[in-house]
Amino acid sequence: MPRNPHARIEIDAPLDRVWEVMLDTASYGEWNPFVLRADCAAPRVGEPITLHVRFANGSTATSPERITALDEPVTGEDGVRRALLAYRYEGLPAKLRLVQGVRDQRLTQAPGGPTVYDTVERFSGPLVRLAGPARVEDGFRRHAQALKVDFPPVVYVPCTRHTAVPEELEVRYQTTKDGRRAVLVYSALDRLHRCCGDDQPWFLLPTERLRALHELDPFDLVLMDLMVPEESRAGLRA
Repeated sequence: MPRNPHARIEIDAPLDRVWEVMLDTASYGEWNPFVLRADCAAPRVGEPITLHVRFANGSTATSPERITALDEPVTGEDGVRRALLAYRYEGLPAKLRLVQGVRDQRLTQAPGGPTVYDTVERFSGPLVRLAGPARVEDGFRRHAQALKVDFPPVVYVPCTRHTAVPEELEVRYQTTKDGRRAVLVYSALDRLHRCCGDDQPWFLLPTERLRALHELDPFDLVLMDLMVPEESRAGLRA
């Protein structure tokens, strides 16, 4: 029986986009088979969050928690981008010090690599076994797998001009305010048109091939569904 339930998965999507999905607690019911609902006024440190979970056998439970860490995405000196969401169990068993737990959900992404989602609940107390660590770990695994599936299998990538010849494709990169090189990708064609303009050339790329694109022409990060100001759109096609 795992005392500290754990799950890990690689997601072929930008870390910042995965982070947005994690913080959009109002939408958990649309994709999350474990946390069916998360009641939270606003995701921030100190804020209570009530989780409504469903275990593999169909039973449900309500878990009152409090957010203890919310570290926004940041890129370290090693080039790896990281983020962290954590919350602490505050039910009656925790108040009586019978079962205590803190769940971490960490994201990491090396340049050109997938986003790694890693979650663990650190349990303590004399009645931890009654919390059902094994069924919690099963829920974590289903949560992680669903988080991966939530991202599109293909993305639309802005390029300099329309062409039917793959060798002539030229991706247009953006430079962020802090000097990093970013590739823009869009999860749907209508989003690309809305964010970049109706006349923006594009090509379709399997999400998993973003790593291969990075190997050919390195970039620092991937930005998904970014709205490009009208005054900057010409630069995508120049």
